[in-house]
Amino acid sequence: MGISVFWDNDDHSIICQSFVGTWTWAEYDITISQIFEMIRAENHTVHIIADIRHSAPQLNGPAWKSYTRALRNMPTNTGLLVACGKGYFTTTFFLQLAQTFYRAAARTRHVQTLEEAYQLIKTAPAIDDQDRG
Repeated sequence: MGISVFWDNDDHSIICQSFVGTWTWAEYDITISQIFEMIRAENHTVHIIADIRHSAPQLNGPAWKSYTRALRNMPTNTGLLVACGKGYFTTTFFLQLAQTFYRAAARTRHVQTLEEAYQLIKTAPAIDDQDRG
């Protein structure tokens, strides 16, 4: 599988979804389910870093269908969604996200490095119930 999911720290407040090489939207959907199970098992806010720095370009499949399902089913204790990487995939995603899911877009960020992702999470304000979903 070209996508792996793991806890990025010992206190289970950050999950990393790492994209390496080629992957499919079916794999993406599987990892989103895994991430949501991990988040729901915690009683605190959990942030997600989607590390796409080493992903091959994704040209196949129903991207919007997968994103829509993920954003609609996000656990209430999900914190920031930070995409780390660059390219057309990321730019397109954020434009579409902002137009359709304004609440998710309000807490979604895009950075170039993991260091920037960790800094954003470290300084992020608490997300209240109104901003979730």
